[in-house]
Amino acid sequence: MNHKMNHDATTNFIEQKSKDLQGIIDGFDQSVLVINKNFLIQRVNRSALLSVRARTFQEVLGKKCHKVFFGIDNICDFCGLKNGKKIEAFFDRHNQKNREVKNKGKGHSVNKTLIFNHKQYAVEHLENDPWLVEIFTDITEIKSKEAEQKRDDILINLGTVIQTVAHELANPLAGMRLTIESLELLNIKDSKIQKKVELLSKDIDLATCIVEEIRFAIAPQNYSLVPENLLTLITNAIKQANRIFNHNIKILLDFQIEKESMILANENKVIQVFFNLIKNSIEAYTQIENPTPSNERELIIKVYYPENDKNDSKYHQIIEVQFIDNVGGIPKTVLERIFDPFYTTKRLKKSSGLGLFIVRKILKEHSAIIEVESKKEQTVFYIQFSRHLVA
Repeated sequence: MNHKMNHDATTNFIEQKSKDLQGIIDGFDQSVLVINKNFLIQRVNRSALLSVRARTFQEVLGKKCHKVFFGIDNICDFCGLKNGKKIEAFFDRHNQKNREVKNKGKGHSVNKTLIFNHKQYAVEHLENDPWLVEIFTDITEIKSKEAEQKRDDILINLGTVIQTVAHELANPLAGMRLTIESLELLNIKDSKIQKKVELLSKDIDLATCIVEEIRFAIAPQNYSLVPENLLTLITNAIKQANRIFNHNIKILLDFQIEKESMILANENKVIQVFFNLIKNSIEAYTQIENPTPSNERELIIKVYYPENDKNDSKYHQIIEVQFIDNVGGIPKTVLERIFDPFYTTKRLKKSSGLGLFIVRKILKEHSAIIEVESKKEQTVFYIQFSRHLVA
């Protein structure tokens, strides 16, 4: 009887201490994992569950840490248990060392690379059975802001000069436009001269457009945000693109949420964002060497609630808009700079390289985010807006 009571008391004591330990690590904002020598997860905190979009501890406990956290089959290069390393020797050199590790956003609808500060600690467990405590601090937002600040610094340094040059160019360009219009009224019959006038007119239009884009990109923008119907904004952008461009691309709208869904927006600015992304896809077909057959070219605009949101529509906080085309993949070197100011890959430099920079700038002013993912077959731009709930 006493033996059973002692056993029960011991069991209760261990269970309580286990709960106490779980409560302690759940108090950490960082992701905490405890793994054994076979790389199996023995314990995690709730922050770690959130980082891998798991709902219960059972989904991760007993699973390979590199598979769950990084979505890879191979053991991480930085792991203190890799290749049978002597754990004491390893931690003489590496204990508590900060290192940046990357995670391809497992479970995220916007599949961006997440960046973590990472530390490992040796744990005395049983003999010949070393355990590791791993702590991951998400610094993705910090790194993103650092990169954004760097881009802003470039613009600030160039801003005054560019504004001055753009202003000085505006007047002569306007004069040249008037001269071209006068020439066009003369009804010139010489076909060669006509051709040159037409080319000159197009070049002036392009130069004027670039000057205006530069002035817009540099100048501070102040405008109010009001509730706008998302379906109407997208539809108007599609109509505008169809009116301006002579193209043979199927633009398909897959609107999976309520037609009455609203976002806080400036109507003209958000239409400009959607128009620019449609324009990018249309122009991309003229840039590739082996274009998709005309009857297969399509741009799908998909609007839905991300999978990690709750099922009941009244609780949805985020609306995601995807622009998916089948033009083909974008090289990694281009993807890394795609939102940089003045960066363009378009032939003959028929662009200021500010289109996607301005898109990102407008979305930032709307507290929205944009990411891009490219594979061999297609490119996807993801935009996430906060949903405006009407009382």
